[in-house]
Amino acid sequence: MYLNNNGSILLTTLIIFSIIATITMTCIGLNYSNSNIFALELKEEQIKQLGYGYIEILNSKIFKEVENALKNTSNEEEFYQYFLGNTIKNNVCNSYEQESKRISVSIPKNINIDKNSKCVKFDINIKVEEKVYNKTFKVSVEIINPYNPDLENFTQIDINKILKFYNYEEIYI
Repeated sequence: MYLNNNGSILLTTLIIFSIIATITMTCIGLNYSNSNIFALELKEEQIKQLGYGYIEILNSKIFKEVENALKNTSNEEEFYQYFLGNTIKNNVCNSYEQESKRISVSIPKNINIDKNSKCVKFDINIKVEEKVYNKTFKVSVEIINPYNPDLENFTQIDINKILKFYNYEEIYI
C-alpha cells in the first residue's frame, strides 16, 4: 500500500508547508508595515503637540510684549509704533533647540495696523523639526489697541479682550 503512493504524501506535505510559509511571511510583512505606519502617526502627533505647546508659549510672550507696550506708551499712535519696530520680532521670533528637536519662529509678513478696527494683526509661522520629520504651523494674531476710546478704561489687562489667536493651521510645504 505504501509503495503505490509514488511520493504524493511528500508532495502534499511540501505544498501545505509552502502555503503555511507564504501566509506566515505575509503576516510578518503586514505586521512590520503596520508598526511602521503606527510609528509615523505617533511621531506626527508628537510633533503636532510640540507645535501647539509652543504656540501657547508664544501666547504668553506676546502678552508680555503687550504689557511692555502699555508701560512704554501713552497713546494709540505710540502703541502702534511699538509693534511696527523690531522689538516684537526680536523678542518673539527666536529658536529653541533641545537634543534632536528644533523649533523656529518667524513672522513672514509685515505687521499690519488696521486703524478701522483699531488693532494690530500679523501671522506667525512655527516650524518644528525633529531629525528627518518636520511640520510647520501658522497662527494669526490680533492685538486690540487698549487706547481705543470705544473700549472701557483698561486698568487691569484682560488677555481675552486684547489678545486673540485664531486660524490655527498646519502648512504643508
